[in-house]
Amino acid sequence: DGLKARIIVDDLRKYYIHQLTLDGVRGQEGSYSLVHPIAYYTLNNIPTGEKLSISEVSTTNSAGPRSATAPAKTEPVKITPAKTVKGAKVTEGGKPKLIEGQTVTMAKAPTYDEVKGLLTKHTCLACHQTNKRQVGPAYVDVAKRKYTNDQIVDLIYNPKPEHWPDYTQMAAMPQVPKADALKIAAWINSLK
Repeated sequence: DGLKARIIVDDLRKYYIHQLTLDGVRGQEGSYSLVHPIAYYTLNNIPTGEKLSISEVSTTNSAGPRSATAPAKTEPVKITPAKTVKGAKVTEGGKPKLIEGQTVTMAKAPTYDEVKGLLTKHTCLACHQTNKRQVGPAYVDVAKRKYTNDQIVDLIYNPKPEHWPDYTQMAAMPQVPKADALKIAAWINSLK
């Protein structure tokens, strides 16, 4: 987002190629991580003089609270036992069984605006669009295949090119957190 970061690294060796991994560096707006968190650096000249002391360096956590005021007092939370529904049968493992005629509420599928940031962050939009074929199939075409959310997540992590022979093979995306992948999958399935 145009901001600068000063990175201090100890024990660099002259003429060696050093790999710098910058996990956790995020944009100020949207909290997007770096697209390429790994950088390579070769030190060709070691400057003369004293090293920068750690006391001269700002070590504030930019993700922390911005005000210097004391944290607000919190009230203790009352924990109440869960209510049991009359007539519900408990199966082994403590989960209630559904009873015929019982109403079930499903989680609302996320909207495009809710997943757009994830699609951008994980570079999905480089190959896929909602309604148009690109390098990969359109999301509506994926939805027509009637995959479950878990199957879509599995395909994100382990693509099956035989499912989409007319398209360029998708690269495996193991870096996508499961929670993000499930949210994307739920949105794709909402396009049916």
